[in-house]
Amino acid sequence: MQRWLIMISAFLCLGVVGCTKQQTQKKNVSHQEAKDYGVFLSVTRDDHYKKLTGYKTLVIDAQSFNKQQINWLQEHNGKVLSYMNVGAIESFRPYYKQYQSLTFKDYENWDEERWVDVNDKRWQQFLTQKLAKQLLSKNIDGLWLDNLDVYDFKHSIKTYHRLCHILSTLQKQTSILIINGADTFVQQAIKEKHHYFTGINQETVFTAIDFDHHKLHSQKNSETIYYTDYLQQVKKKGYQVYLLEYTDNKKLAQKVQSYCQKKGYHYYISDSIELD
Repeated sequence: MQRWLIMISAFLCLGVVGCTKQQTQKKNVSHQEAKDYGVFLSVTRDDHYKKLTGYKTLVIDAQSFNKQQINWLQEHNGKVLSYMNVGAIESFRPYYKQYQSLTFKDYENWDEERWVDVNDKRWQQFLTQKLAKQLLSKNIDGLWLDNLDVYDFKHSIKTYHRLCHILSTLQKQTSILIINGADTFVQQAIKEKHHYFTGINQETVFTAIDFDHHKLHSQKNSETIYYTDYLQQVKKKGYQVYLLEYTDNKKLAQKVQSYCQKKGYHYYISDSIELD
């Protein structure tokens, strides 16, 4: 997801509908003013990160922040989660060269990212024993896990169980694990009653990104129907549901908002795929 950094720079961010720890929550933002969910993966400690206040759940890339800055964000928000790339790796990561040999496929539309073979024990150990611990040592409240969709490219029992092992190991380290995308894997996990995560985030249920023409538009009706049915199944199983949508169309944004409020889903709407 941090791959948003390397693409379209023309869009700006729009947040649509959390709060802080008890005393700070009452001091800094009222219940009525609180924003439910915000995803800002391109904001770094060098940017104006102090604009990120008043979210019940805030998602950042904690690798770009120090512990003191994350503490500040927690004081001015509710839960602060960190992005972690499970199934792919970006070339700007400091550990890219070390694990580059484990990659097997370019990531479509994102030139600086490649899919990683999660079946390799070195990658599993790095994620669970090093990277996750580094992120959690900054006192973040949980992890927002991306690219478990790697299961779609290496679709096997082995890959499924390796991902389950990664999740179960992470689950021992933090109580909040949100999976971004990966509907095929999530449905399999639900079918087998493997409760290794607390919620899911689904992108582009109602909106879509045209990478060729650098435009945002409405999602195909067939895709929307598929995802809304899927999200309802996930919700019925007791998981939290989050939507991340991209649009600069006010009517479409209002449609997303109304739908999520009716269903009791969390949502964030941005008119920037950079999530800045």
